[in-house]
Amino acid sequence: MTKSDENKKWLNILRWVALLPSVFLVWWIIPIICVSIEKLLSSELLMWPLIIYFTILPAIAMFFVAKFIAPKYKITMGCAAILLCIIWDLLLWYGLSHLAY
Repeated sequence: MTKSDENKKWLNILRWVALLPSVFLVWWIIPIICVSIEKLLSSELLMWPLIIYFTILPAIAMFFVAKFIAPKYKITMGCAAILLCIIWDLLLWYGLSHLAY
């Protein structure tokens, strides 16, 4: 193995290790940015933009982050990130709905 092959191997390993934390980081940052912008633009938060901010926009961002990071399986990892976002959101909303009762 040459030096460049070994560097590519470590880069691919680093990408796979960084994939899940970066997807969760995007899921955490996008809603914060969206809610902050809406609070600047209006004095109240409406329910339908919150659904968009916490489900649709993070899923789109997670798709592109996973597609960018994944070494070979770009579309597969992007779709897996969307599925992970949907499952995460469902578990979050389900858990929060039980706290309300």
